[in-house]
Amino acid sequence: LSLSKRAIFFTTCMVFLLALRIGVEPAAFKDYAQYLDYLSSIKAEGLWAGGLDLASNFMFYLAGQFFSDREDALAALYFYLFLVFIFFSYYFVLIKKVDWLNFWAFFALFGPLLAFVTIRATPSYFAFIAAFFLWRDARAILAVFFALLSAMFHFSALLLIPVLLVSIIFHGAFDASSVFRRAAWSLYFLSMSVGFYMTIVGPGPLVSGIEVGELLLRYSAYIEEVEPVSGIFHRIYFWGAAAVATSYLMLSGDDWRCKSLVMFASSQFYLVAWSPVLAFRQSIFWVAPILLTMPIAKLVRSRDVRIVGAIFMILIFLYSFF
Repeated sequence: LSLSKRAIFFTTCMVFLLALRIGVEPAAFKDYAQYLDYLSSIKAEGLWAGGLDLASNFMFYLAGQFFSDREDALAALYFYLFLVFIFFSYYFVLIKKVDWLNFWAFFALFGPLLAFVTIRATPSYFAFIAAFFLWRDARAILAVFFALLSAMFHFSALLLIPVLLVSIIFHGAFDASSVFRRAAWSLYFLSMSVGFYMTIVGPGPLVSGIEVGELLLRYSAYIEEVEPVSGIFHRIYFWGAAAVATSYLMLSGDDWRCKSLVMFASSQFYLVAWSPVLAFRQSIFWVAPILLTMPIAKLVRSRDVRIVGAIFMILIFLYSFF
């Protein structure tokens, strides 16, 4: 697309989001009540009351200082969330020139969540996606910086920092050694098999007796929510994420920078599949950049199929939103 067409596409998407945002009261958004409690806790007890997400805690603290009414403060935070989504969408569409079909898939699958719900996690996801793009451009130091920034907004990004570091350290070995590549593929499919097992029959003794320290108490729900058998939505999402990861790995050629990052991140995802919440949160960090960079236009050459796919994505967006 030309720059003018990209601008029109970007503006249309953002106006559509703005219309939805104006038409829905913030109280209708998921986690609204929890955010009110979170805001009250930080306002009363300080930044550390919100756990390790210091950058997000600061934004909540700042809102609490400017607004005496906590509902007004939270409304300001939802506006901040919307601005974050617009800024990074601008970066993807007009600066990085992501293909419109790629952005549309990302927008439909994650737009409602990232633009309207996850005040703490959205900046974290976008910071790590920026790290992905930076690592793809061989800017390792900046990539690590943005990964660390991601963890400052949401603690779950700490899972991905070792993944990025391993990718930076070992991507050269993937390029140089076929033995190393075969071993990595073997570990990848082994971890996928473990993940499939846990989504079908449950984790059993694999994660029984796991406990967390006091510092991680706020995240203990990820572990406590283990169920004997995963829900159907989690199974579908797991299989879809696995298909996306495997397709990306097979289609992305011989550049092992981002390829190794996706391989390690998706392997980690398979191994935490016993927790639907944790697995879903972890997956967005790498599924989103895959959607933004996979050569969808080259794979789907038929214009009619693209149109049908775009309409299907609209339905997914509306289903996710409502």
